[in-house]
Amino acid sequence: MVYLTILTILFAVLAIYAFISRQKVNIKVKEENAVLLEKNQNLSKEYNDLFDKKRYYSSEVTDLQDKYTSLVQSVGYWQNLESESRTKIQAQKEELQNLQSATEAAAAAQTDLTKQAFASYCETLEQAYEQADIEHQNKINILETSIKSEQQKLNEITATRAAAQQALLKEQEVKENKDNYRLLPSSSDLEDIIALERVKRNLHKPRILSMLIWQTYWQPIAKNKFPIILQDKTKCGIYKITNLLDNKSYIGQSVDIYKRWNDHCKCGLGIDTPPGNKLYKAIQEDGLENFTFELLTECPKEELDSKEKYFIELYQAKEYGYNGTGGNK
Repeated sequence: MVYLTILTILFAVLAIYAFISRQKVNIKVKEENAVLLEKNQNLSKEYNDLFDKKRYYSSEVTDLQDKYTSLVQSVGYWQNLESESRTKIQAQKEELQNLQSATEAAAAAQTDLTKQAFASYCETLEQAYEQADIEHQNKINILETSIKSEQQKLNEITATRAAAQQALLKEQEVKENKDNYRLLPSSSDLEDIIALERVKRNLHKPRILSMLIWQTYWQPIAKNKFPIILQDKTKCGIYKITNLLDNKSYIGQSVDIYKRWNDHCKCGLGIDTPPGNKLYKAIQEDGLENFTFELLTECPKEELDSKEKYFIELYQAKEYGYNGTGGNK
């Protein structure tokens, strides 16, 4: 019984404790429910606010999505445009680079050509200067040579004029003392010569008689007289042979006048006489005794041609004498 009572008391205590605990729990639940209700109300309000915001933001999102879509389309357009522009810009850039490379290559080539042309021009100019210098020096040398030549000619002319003056004086002397300048046999020898000349005309081979006449009568006189006229047996210069009957003359040159006069005499006598010679024809017609021999001037061999020409012109031996030309060349 006691145990039962204790158990009853324990059950009662436990029931009271359970009731009190339940009451506390209910109060706490009510409090928590009130709190939860308030929170629920707040959450509902917040939910409503959020729902309103959601609708607002949904509209905003839709607008943003439309804008995004538009932007995406715009970006695609601009990207395509940019791509095309980049392609064009790249192509133009490459073209510009190629043009620049070509320009640089052309400029380099032009520079090389310009350098080569300049170097060639400088070389040509230098050669031209050298050539001009050479030509200038050649002209100076030619001028100096010409001056020397003209001076030599002047000296020759001066000497020739002096010789001509002496020749004129000598000509006067020859006229006054003609016997000193001609081969003059004795009267008897001259008569023999004339007689033999008559006989010679009738001969078929007159050369033998001409040689006899020369060796017998004329050569001994020439051997004696010519060295006296020349004042020496060997003379190089210009001489004159003059016909005393008409004063016509022949001007000649020789490096050995003595020998040349002997040849003239033999040809004039008909010994190996060349045809057409006016001097020899005159000697055969007028006689060797009527011709004088004189030395006009003594000169070096290289002056013979010029001085012979001068004296031929001085005595007009071509026009009025026995010379066939105006002088040897």
